[in-house]
Amino acid sequence: MKNVTGNVNFPDDSLVPQIYHPEDQSNYCMWQIFVPDGSYVNLTMYGSMQGDDLYMLEYTYNISIEIEDESQLVQNQPRTFYIPAGLNYLILYCPVANGGCFNSTIAFSIVYQKLPSVQPTLFSTGSGLPSIVLTDDDLYNTPVVITSLSGSVININIAAENNQNNSLPYNGYIIFAGNGTDGVPLGSVFPWQIMTQLYYNSQITIIKVDNSMKTAILISSDENVNYFAPAPVLYWHSQKTTTYSLKPWPQLSTCIIIYSPNCDPEYITDIKFSGNSTIVSVIGTSPTSGFDNMLAQYRKINAADNFPQRVSGMLRTFVVENGQANITTSYNDTAVIS
Repeated sequence: MKNVTGNVNFPDDSLVPQIYHPEDQSNYCMWQIFVPDGSYVNLTMYGSMQGDDLYMLEYTYNISIEIEDESQLVQNQPRTFYIPAGLNYLILYCPVANGGCFNSTIAFSIVYQKLPSVQPTLFSTGSGLPSIVLTDDDLYNTPVVITSLSGSVININIAAENNQNNSLPYNGYIIFAGNGTDGVPLGSVFPWQIMTQLYYNSQITIIKVDNSMKTAILISSDENVNYFAPAPVLYWHSQKTTTYSLKPWPQLSTCIIIYSPNCDPEYITDIKFSGNSTIVSVIGTSPTSGFDNMLAQYRKINAADNFPQRVSGMLRTFVVENGQANITTSYNDTAVIS
């Protein structure tokens, strides 16, 4: 095991990926990364992994260890992580039972950064309250404290603008328990893909430490979203024709939420229903426990007569009940509403 306590480039400043063979016939190489309080680490990795080889990034919070990521590096595409305070491990894992190291390559750089010491911004959520939308302007290098007034789980949805390659991280957030960045780190958030996170804390602090791509976070109380399964997903308004496939778990409902920063309209042009009893509801806000601000509701028998249907606003939600549905929307401001 190798200790990392300062800025480091492996194997050198050029960051050319090299083969690391496990030591002493074990099945992994491990680097221990210690991050002091009030700091975080910017970890960037490059490389290509073959066979069953993979990397693992483990965070240690107090006495617990959580795997933050477990994946393969592909074609030297970079992966960036923002590691909070504590003892952390980067592992190159080569399963001996499957033939040992497949000559995978890895290179990485580690840069220590100080968290900004500025006053946090305060927001609240809870049962019956609308969800909170936070953008880059709210979060970049500024801690935001979220308090659940009902003391329940805090639900976070993330969407990234123009995220065309889900294998690459474009942005980084660090989450802490409590009302400041001196609280217990709860992990990092990376929109490599559309993501939903749950935090079993009545109060958390979020700070954004990478501003390389536009993102938005939607924060809801658990009471507003806990009856959806799978959990709601947030999409950035694409301004092009898109089909969303909604497949609830049996006997439940699910939804997607569209975020449009400029309140641009879009048009529902088609819905495919799995059965006659399937219902698609359109809500003019984020989801709430009472389905407030209902704009329209469709069933197979009457849907086609209403398209194209215009919807607008910063947030809109499509809910599917009693089956599955494929919803097609088009960004077309010349469409004629029937």
